[in-house]
Amino acid sequence: MTALLALGLDATDIGRIERLLAEGRMPRLAELRAGALHGLLESRPDAFVNMVWPTLVSGLQAGDHGWHSAKMWRPERMRLEYGDPARLPLSPFWSALEEAGARLALLDVPFAPPPSPAFQGIALSGWQTHDEALAASRPADLRRRLRRRHGRPALGPEIFGPQTPASLERLHRQALHATRQFADIVRELLADGPFDLFLAVFGAAHRAGHYLWDLSQIDARGLTAERRRALEGALDEIYVALDAAIGRVLDAAGGRFDRILLFAAHGMGPSDGWLHMLDAMLARIQGAPPSGANGRGLLYRLKKRLPWNLVREVTIRLPASANRALVPLWSRRMHDWSRTRVFTVPFDVHGFLRVNLRGRERDGIVEPGAAYEDLCGELREALEGFIDIAGGRPVSAGVVRSRDLFPEGRRTGLLPDLVVRIGEPLRGSPGLVSPRFGELRFPAPGRFPSGRSGNHHPRGWYLLAGAGTGGRRDGVVVDFAPTVLAILGVVPPPRMRGRPLHLQESGHPAGGRRIRWREP
Repeated sequence: MTALLALGLDATDIGRIERLLAEGRMPRLAELRAGALHGLLESRPDAFVNMVWPTLVSGLQAGDHGWHSAKMWRPERMRLEYGDPARLPLSPFWSALEEAGARLALLDVPFAPPPSPAFQGIALSGWQTHDEALAASRPADLRRRLRRRHGRPALGPEIFGPQTPASLERLHRQALHATRQFADIVRELLADGPFDLFLAVFGAAHRAGHYLWDLSQIDARGLTAERRRALEGALDEIYVALDAAIGRVLDAAGGRFDRILLFAAHGMGPSDGWLHMLDAMLARIQGAPPSGANGRGLLYRLKKRLPWNLVREVTIRLPASANRALVPLWSRRMHDWSRTRVFTVPFDVHGFLRVNLRGRERDGIVEPGAAYEDLCGELREALEGFIDIAGGRPVSAGVVRSRDLFPEGRRTGLLPDLVVRIGEPLRGSPGLVSPRFGELRFPAPGRFPSGRSGNHHPRGWYLLAGAGTGGRRDGVVVDFAPTVLAILGVVPPPRMRGRPLHLQESGHPAGGRRIRWREP
């Protein structure tokens, strides 16, 4: 079996990388790309780019795997719960490799399901991923051993909410430290080889991209010129540190791998600046108060009224299991379900709306059929009617139905009914206006409650060295899983939606083994 070293640079922006390559600041990446196959790795459709990792590891679109957020809506319980692979199985592409007897290393792959009993190798989760993950390892004592040698994980929990110059400087230091620390861990674990597939994902640039994309979300007026320059160049410095980390990993790997694959499942770009108003827009459309409505539970109202940075300072000190237990407690009475026809479910890039549908939701009140269709049509028309007060542009790029995006998806029913797609960024706008529903002014124009100046972009990228062919070939995220399998000589299963990037035709790899695929 061909040996493959795959390194993920989570949520890194190819535009920024191209600029740094041109400036000579990412020499190891430049060296690798010379003669390598490379291109974009895009999310299509982009409605669920926030859940790009389940798509990447399964080779399936969101309509088939069903994951729409880290916190999933449970219609039979009328509440949110953290996504659970036991309830919503996700069969990763490496399950075929396990059955083939491959030895694997899986390090901090976001949203990866736990290793199966057939797993051979090492696995680590929740060390330095941006996305929340339960800390686990295989062997069971691996995490403890790594912590003894390398110290505590350098990337702390995300402090979601308004930022300050000091908090951004702290994040900058953490991200640099986390990148060096994870490179040290990868180098150490490479020595436990040989491996058929060694897959490790650097996560610090993802967190840094959200908050260090630019300085639009902090008051930078009192900064010295030196501090301002340092913060403005912080994200570039983290990318340069990633390049150095890649070089150190490649040096440790030596010639033990036949192929090298670098990739980002999605990219990063400027935050849009209006989706935090979606609940208020929905309340205006439905003629209901946007918050504190009668029927909402005490825990939910308390969560909404307390400053998020205060809430987060408490929750980051709780065990992960306690935080996961709190979510269903506060969400079970988010609304008075006897009167709520539609509501938002957790979203990130695009807005997600769920209809309280009778027969699907435990407490559903909207009748299926004509009533459901009419409601969806009314919501689409109403939301698409909001424009930017300042420029008069539509604030959304359209409202689409999940079932239209994935008409044959096996789990489309788990997804939100409607996706409100973001349009062009509205930074500096005072608010939104609709001819039917009036004005909604931003509480703090130009500032987002999240504190994030950057957000996910559907444009990822890849670089495959040692494949015997170079040049440019763009692909989509679902191409990743069949590409890895084909490199390793395993025939991708027919249910995978993509095709191997390094093969001109969609046929099977020469000498590929047909492996029985476990359906989730």
